[in-house]
Amino acid sequence: MDPEALVDWDIAQPRGVQDDQALVAAALALADTRPDRAAAMAQLCTDASQRRSTLAHVMRCWAAQDATGSAAWLRHLSSDPDVLPAWEAWAVSVAGRDPALATRVAVAEIPPGPERDRAVVSILQRWAQHAPEEAAAWLEQFPECPLRTAALGAFLPVWLAQDPPGLEAWLAHLPAGSFSAEAAALIPELPLPALPNPQPEEAAEE
Repeated sequence: MDPEALVDWDIAQPRGVQDDQALVAAALALADTRPDRAAAMAQLCTDASQRRSTLAHVMRCWAAQDATGSAAWLRHLSSDPDVLPAWEAWAVSVAGRDPALATRVAVAEIPPGPERDRAVVSILQRWAQHAPEEAAAWLEQFPECPLRTAALGAFLPVWLAQDPPGLEAWLAHLPAGSFSAEAAALIPELPLPALPNPQPEEAAEE
């Protein structure tokens, strides 16, 4: 059956008549061409696990085509528990093209929890592949918290693998503080910035 026809038929049925397998099949078939209708189909699934996974898949496809439109649609579901995996999928999809936007939206729209943590870590890994300095600048503004530690732990090895001198230079120019210490500790392969030599009078006092 044509996916569009199946959508029209299924939406017309009373609640409870829909077959989840048919709904999922229709949503997956329409995800690339009519993601708005595919998302509506995903919402009709009666099984919560299938509903969330299907909506996340659709959102991943939709965000790749239209980040603004798909985000606007998701905001209408702000009180729906299914929205968290969908936002995570949205952020990871957008990260490849606009990681700055993806991080802003992920932090603003996803409440603290595993979905936001996974989204931010995935975004930072992608960001590090083509603009590590920009990703690092964003991380420097992030407050000290377990998420920052996790993001640094995922981001720094990517930068180290592709540009060790660039990472070392960034570490060397970080102001002293908890962020620089945390970053340096996560990359033991790189030497810590050298401390200044004491002045003669300081050495004598010691």
